[in-house]
Amino acid sequence: MSIDLPAGKTLALVGASGCGKSTFIYLIERFYDCQGGSILIDNMDILKYDPQWLRDQVPPSPACALSVRFLSPLLLTDSFQGER
Repeated sequence: MSIDLPAGKTLALVGASGCGKSTFIYLIERFYDCQGGSILIDNMDILKYDPQWLRDQVPPSPACALSVRFLSPLLLTDSFQGER
C-alpha cells in the first residue's frame, strides 16, 4: 500500500470488517511496528518519531473506541507537523 497525503487533506478509511482499517491506524500510531516494508512521514522512517507524539497527531475517532460493528468511517488527518 502506498498513500501520499498532502498537508491539510483528510484520509477516510472505509471497508469491511477485518480489512485492516484499525491495523493501519495502529501502525501509524506505532502500537505495532512494521514486520516488512516501511512507513515514511516527510521522507523519514516512522521509527525515528516519538510514538507518543505520533499518537497525539491522530484525532480521536468513534470507530477506534467502538466495536467494529459500527459503520462510521475512521478518519486520519495529515497533521504531522511540528516537533518530532
